[in-house]
Amino acid sequence: MSIDCYLLIASPNNRIRIFGEMGFVEYLIDMAESEYSNSLDLGESWAAIHYMLTIEVPTTRPSARLLGIQWWDDSLENVLMGGENTPYECAFEFARYIEPTDVSLMAEKLNQVSVEKFIRAYDPDYMEEIGIPPCGWKQDMQTMDWLTKNFLALKSFYQIAAKSNESIIIYFL
Repeated sequence: MSIDCYLLIASPNNRIRIFGEMGFVEYLIDMAESEYSNSLDLGESWAAIHYMLTIEVPTTRPSARLLGIQWWDDSLENVLMGGENTPYECAFEFARYIEPTDVSLMAEKLNQVSVEKFIRAYDPDYMEEIGIPPCGWKQDMQTMDWLTKNFLALKSFYQIAAKSNESIIIYFL
């Protein structure tokens, strides 16, 4: 079963509703599906992108806390695995909310990662060995182009949200 990752830009003015109103995150997700300008679909590339940015297996910040795993606020792990759980349960735990200050910090951190550095982190054999989904990793141009395109889209998405002082919701379907 594949799990796709989506990000959407959300106004920090909606923070109380995001955490307090059942169904509000789902409403925002439904709206994002019709307004593609404030959302990003990373598809199945998310786990590889996370690995290539962090050399870590994807674990959400809330799960890391429960497991006693140390977590740093300025780590690139926060780009796709950070944030606080919202009430909306999705395919990979809960949708998570990233505060505008953290969005800005992650935008800065992503700006420090060049395409060359990102590509150097690609290790298909090890990614297969540790089970980075969706598996079947190959050393070919098509795979690298797909991952690089989505990495650049992720960088741009964070830049746009940071410039507007917006928050980000990450969810998986």
